[in-house]
Amino acid sequence: FLWVMVNNILIYLHVRNTLHKARGGPFSSVSYREGETIKAVAVQAFLYVGAFLFSQIWVIGIKTAEAFDWLEPKDLDRIFPLLVIMSFFLPLQGFFNMLIYIRPLFIRARREIP
Repeated sequence: FLWVMVNNILIYLHVRNTLHKARGGPFSSVSYREGETIKAVAVQAFLYVGAFLFSQIWVIGIKTAEAFDWLEPKDLDRIFPLLVIMSFFLPLQGFFNMLIYIRPLFIRARREIP
């Protein structure tokens, strides 16, 4: 997860620097529209990371517990609810990604058709 978060921050910084260089001046001289583009890219990227984390955190927790031998065969009854939650949310990652993907289109449509 840390690697994904670092990559998203690097992408955000790259987009910001690219817009900054295109303007040829200090970052404060970026137009309102460019500033909104930077913000939209950052929000979209972090929504993808959030969806990834929300769907994967259950797997990460179970696998971490297994790796450190915190789980024994007798503990399966205790972690059954966690296994059910994992089985429910893990396949939903694609659905969450689809919702995030169509989000800009939905926002644009709401703005154009009040």
